[in-house]
Amino acid sequence: MKNNQLVDPGMLLFQNRYQPITSEMGFLNTNINQIVDAYKTWQQDICANSRTSFLVKTVYQPLEKILTNLQLTNPDDKSIFIPTSNSWTAYIENGISGTDAESVILYLSKKIGCSGVKLVAYPNTITSEQKDARGSYGQLCFCYRAPSQEEDIGYTRVICLTNDAGRWDFTNLGTAFSFEATATYNAKNKLERFTFYHLKLYLQELGIKAFEENYYKTLEKGAVIVHKKKPWLFS
Repeated sequence: MKNNQLVDPGMLLFQNRYQPITSEMGFLNTNINQIVDAYKTWQQDICANSRTSFLVKTVYQPLEKILTNLQLTNPDDKSIFIPTSNSWTAYIENGISGTDAESVILYLSKKIGCSGVKLVAYPNTITSEQKDARGSYGQLCFCYRAPSQEEDIGYTRVICLTNDAGRWDFTNLGTAFSFEATATYNAKNKLERFTFYHLKLYLQELGIKAFEENYYKTLEKGAVIVHKKKPWLFS
């Protein structure tokens, strides 16, 4: 791994071939059908006056094939809920900038009353701070919401390391889990405070093996695709 790359792309899901769709992912700890029903009701309420229709389809294909098909289409309003080998359900979407799991995870975890997790794993590939520099700013994030239906819809725990236009920022909010390596949060070098090793470890402690292909059971259980079809767009 190159210096300051933050995370080796080869360690990510499918070696990061499907970024930015898989650079950010959400997880909800409950039944996929309950999640889809709550999501569809929520979105229908939001789009009640826009003549937007919803197509819900279950696809029994390997996850890599589903992601490949997404890459072959223009960015669209497709949300995909992915079953795993345990009680967690993963979430990705085919947005212009990839997946933006924030509102989905925060709203649905509160609405349903289940645990929610958002992860971000972007390699730091920006070449310089010049206007024409190529690449992306690196980021690692672990965001957790406890299973509660209280008014506060924010995360219970947030740990992030972000390259903010050349400056590294470290965020540490909420009460730490017992499995966290809290001693590293005081490291002088911010890049040592929260690493990909820590992100992967913390997720695994919750039962989420986000970067392992065989963790996802789309072929056996079926992934659910919710296509939001706006009247002014061709499908």
